Amino acid sequence: MNAQLASRAGAAALLCAALAVAGPFLCVQFPPVADLPQLVAQVRLFDEARAEPEGPYRIQWETPHSLAHGLLALGWMVGGPEQAGRLGVLAVALLSLAACALLARRFRRPWPLVLAAACLIFNHNLYWGFLSFALGWPVFAGFLCALETSRKPCWDALLCGLWAGGLYASHGLWFLAGGLWLLLRSWQARAGWRELGVRCLGFVPWLLPAWLWRQQASAMGFSSEALWRTWPWQRLEPRRFTDSLLGGLHGWTELVLVAVLLVLALVLVWQARRRPVAEEPGGAPVSRLIWAAACLAAAYFCLPESASNTISLNRRWLPYAGMLGLLALPLPRLRWRVELWLPALALLSLSVISADLWMAFEEFELEGLQQSIEALPDEPRVLGLDMTPSSWWIKRKPFLQSFAWAQVFKGGRLSFSFAEHGSALVVFADRERPPWTPHLEWFAERVQASDYDHFDFVIVHCDTLQGVRPSMLPGFARLQAISPDAPFRAWRVLPSAGPDGE
Repeated sequence: MNAQLASRAGAAALLCAALAVAGPFLCVQFPPVADLPQLVAQVRLFDEARAEPEGPYRIQWETPHSLAHGLLALGWMVGGPEQAGRLGVLAVALLSLAACALLARRFRRPWPLVLAAACLIFNHNLYWGFLSFALGWPVFAGFLCALETSRKPCWDALLCGLWAGGLYASHGLWFLAGGLWLLLRSWQARAGWRELGVRCLGFVPWLLPAWLWRQQASAMGFSSEALWRTWPWQRLEPRRFTDSLLGGLHGWTELVLVAVLLVLALVLVWQARRRPVAEEPGGAPVSRLIWAAACLAAAYFCLPESASNTISLNRRWLPYAGMLGLLALPLPRLRWRVELWLPALALLSLSVISADLWMAFEEFELEGLQQSIEALPDEPRVLGLDMTPSSWWIKRKPFLQSFAWAQVFKGGRLSFSFAEHGSALVVFADRERPPWTPHLEWFAERVQASDYDHFDFVIVHCDTLQGVRPSMLPGFARLQAISPDAPFRAWRVLPSAGPDGE
């Protein structure tokens, strides 16, 4: 009877957690996910590349970043371009929650720990729009669980191959992490050479496409030096650590949440200080979760901040190390109600605060975006300029790629597209250096009046409260407003009046 009640309580808790995770996404049309417009635009470019094989785009079928595009394409089929982005990111968030629940079921962990781990779903990977990497977490969690089941050698090799394919399709870094974990797990479990060899066979078929993709990506300039800007001990600084664990919202919300989770962890560890590690019959050893969490945490402390055009390389791993660590905590003593309700209260509070800030972000800081896009004709050539240093509510630069919604809804060409990235699913067939000033998506202040010659329209984002106005742009006299005055505004480019475009 107690087991039945616990099962019902776990199902109810999981349902409530799903509603809490989904809440912020249901409140807005444009989630504050920086790269989301470019990722959704890849769905449109994919259709264009298939319809016109000799056109300006080609599909990189071997790229290890295609699984997230499949979710966005499914969202496009269900809700059209208006809902594709929101549905795709929501699916990634819910799959991350499902991954925590799957690990809890396989390793026999109590449902309050699932709620605690779910608080880390709203991390900087989600806010930046690293959807391929974020989607790799549920696949990696499934791979962890799959390795804990013994099967016949032929089935073991086949299933490992399928999971390896899922890791590869989500993100190349997760494919590498899966291979390393297979080796470490086999050593930790004292597995024989035969078992290790059979499972490693599953990874072999994916090595060739990985090598081919890496060669093509390097030829397209997808490479850079490794950069270490901080020492490992500096990454323990509270603000930096919190930003790496969550890193989405301005204010004290995330610091308080991390403090609450740390207090919960200390309480549970203190309670279990004189008890052996509790492992329920039928569950996989909890030590596997501890090892996996330690490995991902080591990646945070040891890897460089960026390498091979991959930004936040070390920080990407910490949220998932935190999820594994929270799930590996000792079993709560149920007579302490705080152990049951504190994680639920933390997740609910984070959901409500996030929803409130997301709505404020969309209402005030994205004001005029929809009207600017509606004012554009079909197939426009659009220059996007973000002149705002930062958001009032969301960390970093959430407006960075907002102008790409123009391509999502209207098609055409942009001043910057992910098709220029060697790692993208859809890339330019002939990659030539654009004739306008490069990197304007990051440095709008570098725009020149002559850059307008290559575009029909300009979408400018500015915040007059921060003293930034469109009139500060060089050659502003050539721009004619076609949408209402708002933080986002569309301008038509008028013909040049002279040789200098002034």
